[in-house]
Amino acid sequence: MSMENIFGVEENADESATAVMDDFVLDLSDEDLDNSSSQYVPIPAGTTTNFLIYEVDTSRSQAGNPQWKLTLRAEEDTWGANKQIRQTITFSPKNPFIWGPFLKGVGMVEGSGSVNLAKLDPQSLVGKTVQARVLGYTWKDGVGSYQRSFGKGKQAVPNDGTPYYEELGNWSAPAKDESDELGGLGEFSSDSYL
Repeated sequence: MSMENIFGVEENADESATAVMDDFVLDLSDEDLDNSSSQYVPIPAGTTTNFLIYEVDTSRSQAGNPQWKLTLRAEEDTWGANKQIRQTITFSPKNPFIWGPFLKGVGMVEGSGSVNLAKLDPQSLVGKTVQARVLGYTWKDGVGSYQRSFGKGKQAVPNDGTPYYEELGNWSAPAKDESDELGGLGEFSSDSYL
């Protein structure tokens, strides 16, 4: 059976389906197959923790601004193994207080100045760690409007089974593990006393 593909090219439907499947490879890790990540336990609002950037997709907002859609995994298992949060960073001139600290936290910028997004590679973030604070929660109400438990016009989190998700902010570089440090004493060496 011959048909036109999305690019306007005639092709045999049976052959193209096989070709697409031959070129489509999925990689699964043991963590991906671990079903314990489906147990949703919300991270309490106000909690600051480290997240591994697991996946990044790019898109555009309705206003045409660039967006990075992140899949983050909490490094702690306190809220379930492989706890994932999806977070969208929209690069708008109206919200540099959101994306500026994020870019600094992941090491893409160091200080103030112009940022050329075309020169930043969002895929380079995969595998990096960033720290964020749970600002509150977002959900859709009965009429389909988004509501928030934080900021201007905040609402109480629903307790009727309505699904809600964490909103992150206060981005920064990951906190150092204090157990690796010597409490400011430094390494002891007898050379400094001789």
